[in-house]
Amino acid sequence: MTRPIKFPAFLVAVTCTSAACAADLVVNVTGVRNDKGFVALCLWNGAAFFPNCIDHPAFRDIRLPARTGSLAFRLTDVPPGAYAVSVYHDEKNIRRLEKNVLGMPLQGTGASNDAKGRLGPPSFRDASVKLGMEGGIVSLKLVYP
Repeated sequence: MTRPIKFPAFLVAVTCTSAACAADLVVNVTGVRNDKGFVALCLWNGAAFFPNCIDHPAFRDIRLPARTGSLAFRLTDVPPGAYAVSVYHDEKNIRRLEKNVLGMPLQGTGASNDAKGRLGPPSFRDASVKLGMEGGIVSLKLVYP
C-alpha cells in the first residue's frame, strides 16, 4: 500500500506571472452598421499611445471582415494583467481611422467598458479591464458619428 505524499503548503501554491498561465480573451463587438471593410481591434497592456494603434504598435492587434450587427474576436495566450481594448470600423479598408478637421472620428469607434472621452479619446484607466488566469470576455459597442 502506498501512502500519499504531502507537500508543504509553500510548495503547492502556484503564482501565475508567466506566459505559461496565459488564457483567451474574447471581445464581443456590437453595433456594426454594415459589412463594408474591416473591424480593427487593438489590445493594450499600458496607457502609452492608447487608443491610437494606427500610428503606434499595440500589445496585440487583429482585423476581421465587418459583419452587420456583431462579431467576436478571440485573442489567445494573453497573460494575466490589466488591459484595454480599442476598436474602429475601417469601412473603406484604408487601415486608418478617418477624422474630420477637428480630429473627431468619421467612422465607428469603441473601447472596453464602453469608455468615453471628454474632448478626446477615452483614457486607458477608464477602459481598463483585469484579465485573470481563467481568461475573460469583454463586450463593447461601436459608436458612429
